[in-house]
Amino acid sequence: MRTFSVMLHEWKHYNKTALGKWTAGIKNTILNFKTEVTIQELAAALTDGRTVILGNLEYTEEDRIVLQSGKRIAAATRHWKSQDLFAVDIDNANYQTDDPRYITIDKAIRMCKAKGCPPAFIYTTYSHKSNHHKFRVVFASSKEITTIHQRTKVLESIFEVFAIKGECLVDSKCSDPARLFYPGKELVYTDYEATIDPEDITRRIKPTYKLEIVTTTSTKETRKLPPAKNRMVGLLRKGQLEQAKKEVAKSLRQAGKPYTDWLLDTSTKDGIVTVYNIIKDYYPAISKDPFSPVFIRDPDDYYELASRFPLDILFGIQLNEHTRCILPGHNDSVGSARIELKSDTGGYIYHCYGCMGTNKYYDIFNLLEHAIGWSHAKTKEFINLLLNVEFETEWQKEKKEDITLFQDYLMGDQFEKRFPHLYKELRTARAFGVLTFMLGEARRTIRDRLETNSDKPIFFTGLSRLRRKMMANNITEGVSDSSLQRKLKLITKLRLLEPISDSELPIEFIKTSHEERKRKGYRYRINYYSVPEFSFKLLAEAEEIVLDTKDKNIRRRYYSRQTELWANGKEEADKQYVQDKNVGKSKKTKEFYEKYKEVAIELLEKGYFTEKEILNHRRIRGMKKKKELSATVLPQLLQEKNLQVVRYSKYYKELFQIKQGTLKFGLSKIIVNSTDVPED
Repeated sequence: MRTFSVMLHEWKHYNKTALGKWTAGIKNTILNFKTEVTIQELAAALTDGRTVILGNLEYTEEDRIVLQSGKRIAAATRHWKSQDLFAVDIDNANYQTDDPRYITIDKAIRMCKAKGCPPAFIYTTYSHKSNHHKFRVVFASSKEITTIHQRTKVLESIFEVFAIKGECLVDSKCSDPARLFYPGKELVYTDYEATIDPEDITRRIKPTYKLEIVTTTSTKETRKLPPAKNRMVGLLRKGQLEQAKKEVAKSLRQAGKPYTDWLLDTSTKDGIVTVYNIIKDYYPAISKDPFSPVFIRDPDDYYELASRFPLDILFGIQLNEHTRCILPGHNDSVGSARIELKSDTGGYIYHCYGCMGTNKYYDIFNLLEHAIGWSHAKTKEFINLLLNVEFETEWQKEKKEDITLFQDYLMGDQFEKRFPHLYKELRTARAFGVLTFMLGEARRTIRDRLETNSDKPIFFTGLSRLRRKMMANNITEGVSDSSLQRKLKLITKLRLLEPISDSELPIEFIKTSHEERKRKGYRYRINYYSVPEFSFKLLAEAEEIVLDTKDKNIRRRYYSRQTELWANGKEEADKQYVQDKNVGKSKKTKEFYEKYKEVAIELLEKGYFTEKEILNHRRIRGMKKKKELSATVLPQLLQEKNLQVVRYSKYYKELFQIKQGTLKFGLSKIIVNSTDVPED
């Protein structure tokens, strides 16, 4: 049976959240996973969490020298050698179901058959829904492709299969030779014997458009751009960033209010800094020097801030007026482009109706990357300079690396092998995904220690925000407020996250975080957490807590501050419920416990009893929420009376002369004196 050379990573990820966290790691290591697979094996792998590059890629000799120093090198176009499998993404991002350009799975199959270009299989992405199709179509070539030119021709013909009236409806990023094709939900079409003849399809299927070859990875060659049509574009292409900043400041002054309020002149500093109104919501109240960069740790805040900078002033183009397109490759003589302000978000966009169509536009990042030819990192460098902001401090970077180590270990096989009880507890409670998601949030949003006056990496979130983010990443099970609350309490009880009370933080930081809560529309209070320093000792202590919790019969379902108070006392309860330190044992639980204990002592006269017997006793059975109250106070009863919950067995049947009844060996639980429990 024929096999194909691909780069098939061994890591498995079953949702968009996990993929988002590990994309960089996959890109940096996937060249180590060259694999020979059959088409059936590839289809199975892509629907079992694995990511692939459809081609044969290899490190260069220079790369191998760099790798010996311990550095990582991401898969890039220059690593491509050959391939005989191709795929396209169809996500229908810009079209509704009633649009003729909207492509369903069935329609895609018909289009392929009509053009004589049969796919080997089709699988849905993690974002696919029955009312909005998103999928990938995979083709097998009958011959190996060994040149980039030949590869481009084949892709142009494949892309043309999905073109309607000259508009290509697939994601052009699929043309990247180092493109990562992510796993998906399920196979929806298979024809494993189907192949395409590259010479045949390139002869028959001629593209009605020019394919723009996309390279999302870095190369040693700098893309050559045509001469600049705009002064600011020219300055930035030449690398004259400081001069560009000064000209922007001059334009802001000439534009008058409110832009002049953004400027701060000084005789002791070089140039003019844009520090005020546009970033006032993010400006740390604790900052004393307005010339010091504002550190913005939350990516959402950072990108929102950048989108609000006026593109019309940056590029010297009148707002809402048509002008010649400044993008390379578009020889615009009629004025097809304009800069617009989105009323719903307050962000500026660049829209060229000639080369971009009607439903596509660029924000400041897209525009700088395409017009100047910059990478995303270079674009952020200029925006940071322009707005006098920094994305993170060196301390934040250091803490982020430690959190990444924490995540890496949890996702590896060694975690389950070394800490089986902790692993099982997190998985059984469905808290593992919440923990890794929270660590991801911490990596994205930890605040600088100058804000928090703490050396702990602190971040904050709210339940409603956390739920929305998890649902946006296709995590929809067990994300109600009550369910998330229970899982977070388990995680903090295991000390894998530490809850932080308001009293431990500076009042300025509390005020700033609540202003951010209101700005982002959080309805409820926010919770502060810190991430402990990762170590095996941390996980070993968490495993001990798991075992201790089982010994004390503390149940997750009914876990609360009251449970912790009765099981472990006020000091431990205060660690988990940092905002409720003044709350003691309730009157209701105290009254219940007195009756509960008396009934237990009465039943223990026969040597053992069950929790069900207590709850069915005449003094208890009529009480409301008796199961929850029993779960709350039972740990106290076990400790106070030196009792133990054990599995019913022949030993206890003979010890207490128990007659045949409803108790079942190995399944039923009974409560006995600890002195009656045999040693292991």
